[in-house]
Amino acid sequence: MRSHKLLTLQGQVLSLILAVLLLAFGLAGIIVSTSVKNDLQEMVGLQALNLARTVARHDVVRQYLGKPSGHIFIQPVMEDIRRATGAQFIVAFDNMGIRYSHPVPERIGQHVVGGDERAALEGKEYISVAQGTLGTSFRGFAPVYDYTGRQVGAILVGFLARDVNHQIGKVLKQVYLTLIIGIFASILGSYFVVRRIKAIMFNMEPEEIATLLKEREAILTSLHEGLIAVNKQGRITFINEGASRILRCGTEIVGRSLEEVIPNANLQTVLKRGLSALNQEQLTEFGVIVSNVVPIKVKDEVVGAVASFRDRTEVKRMAEELSRVRLYVEALRTQAHEFRNRLHTIAGLLQLGDYEKALEYIIHVAETQQDMLSFLNRRIKVETLAALLLGKNGRAQELGIKFVVLPNSRVDSLPPEIDEEDICTIIANLIENAFEAVLPLPAERRRIEVLIESSPAGLEIIVADSGPGVPQSLRQEIFKYGFSTQNDNRGIGLALVDRLVKSLGGTIEVGRSLLGGALFSVRISWPERRTGR
Repeated sequence: MRSHKLLTLQGQVLSLILAVLLLAFGLAGIIVSTSVKNDLQEMVGLQALNLARTVARHDVVRQYLGKPSGHIFIQPVMEDIRRATGAQFIVAFDNMGIRYSHPVPERIGQHVVGGDERAALEGKEYISVAQGTLGTSFRGFAPVYDYTGRQVGAILVGFLARDVNHQIGKVLKQVYLTLIIGIFASILGSYFVVRRIKAIMFNMEPEEIATLLKEREAILTSLHEGLIAVNKQGRITFINEGASRILRCGTEIVGRSLEEVIPNANLQTVLKRGLSALNQEQLTEFGVIVSNVVPIKVKDEVVGAVASFRDRTEVKRMAEELSRVRLYVEALRTQAHEFRNRLHTIAGLLQLGDYEKALEYIIHVAETQQDMLSFLNRRIKVETLAALLLGKNGRAQELGIKFVVLPNSRVDSLPPEIDEEDICTIIANLIENAFEAVLPLPAERRRIEVLIESSPAGLEIIVADSGPGVPQSLRQEIFKYGFSTQNDNRGIGLALVDRLVKSLGGTIEVGRSLLGGALFSVRISWPERRTGR
């Protein structure tokens, strides 16, 4: 999706910069050239005036100006000074305006030309520009006084305007050349700045960015899941409709800290370390949510984060439905596998002709299976727990493990505030942990006992195994995320159990069972009142 405009962002910016530069440098050129011209003209005028003052104090001029044949003495001296100083002419004239010196000797004795000499004959020093016999010139006048203090004439020093303008032109050429170089350097620098801006904007045109922004905004707004974006300081910069619905707020929270809205969101860990915080249950004033906070990185630098979350009630409802299906499928799978194995045993006995033993085996299997089903139907009234225990029983038989649900187990119901999925997760992970503990043992020593007993006060879960047990030094470490005594990717189950037990306000203890292995004891007290679910 590219822009079809005649000028891209780069072209527009360069055109604007070029126009501004031409205007700025043009004005600067006019100001500088005018200033340089005026300064040089003033400098030349001052030079002419200073030279006229100096010559007016020369002894020969003071002694012979205004006297007959004085030009014989004055002309050679004036010419020497003129050639030494670079002046175009030095004219000494008396009070009548008659020249006593001139670069053209034939003009000596004639009246001075220009019409600007009157003030000099009145004793004034000044600068003027006038047209003389040699052309327009910058002229400096100074009166001449003899040794008695009487004015006897004046000195005129001139620099031709064409020579002065030639020098001004040379200086202005350098000024204009500098301005042109500055313009090209500025354009080149502007080009690289614009390219840098384009790179920061991922080489996209403003129209493309606006379109993409609208598309992303529409996508984010349409999501059912809540989304909140924060900047590097942890301040909220965006909230979609899903987040407004779940948190029961609006855009007024924009600008607030995310920690104020979702406490314990691990935002500082995300912003400072660039690590994601996934599947975190957070308690807000409107209920419990499941959040994911992911950093936003630009060139490996964290510039913000995005928090996505859903109402835990919705998540749990879907999880419960999936869990029930999973438990039933697991129970059916293990029963089918176990039934197939028993059929093979019966078939073998029949092939051997041992009909009585085959009949005894069939009766034993039927009674055993019926006993377990009858026991679970009588004692465990929560369907998901019963299905879980039935599935684990079948799994234990596959692994050659003696799995016993103790006779005093009983669960009539769970309070509505307690999530069945949480209880099933706790029991399932403890049983799986026990499976792993006893599998290395000989088949005759593999035994697991489970007690699940509810009362008006709460729920007690005990899982004991005949494995090696848990050393005293590791009884706190085993609940840390990622901890495992084996070199694999385990170490998640017990950490999950510990988190769930604590979220339910319960306790978990580890000890040694009568079977010789580990004993995990979980106690959960029923909440008197639970809000926010």
